[in-house]
Amino acid sequence: MLISNEYIFLNDSMKGLPAPLAYFSGSDEMALTVSFLENLTKVPRFDTLIMFLSSKDKDDLAKTWDEVFYYEVIPIEFAEKLDNLRTKYCLK
Repeated sequence: MLISNEYIFLNDSMKGLPAPLAYFSGSDEMALTVSFLENLTKVPRFDTLIMFLSSKDKDDLAKTWDEVFYYEVIPIEFAEKLDNLRTKYCLK
């Protein structure tokens, strides 16, 4: 079975998320991170790619998301965007 380049790009991009997301020193970094996450959703067939992530990958993403976004104080201008993005990434 061949894996599409889009899946490889998305999977590689998501594996790199924990490092840049783990350390916010200001709203510029938060804005960049939210922008990155929003733009990933614009990758062609993003919904399909997310649907085919393994349950382990989804669990890892959800764990990282929670560690970064739910245990930190998030400025209100990003909180709503992050809630919407969580839905797009199919995280419960």
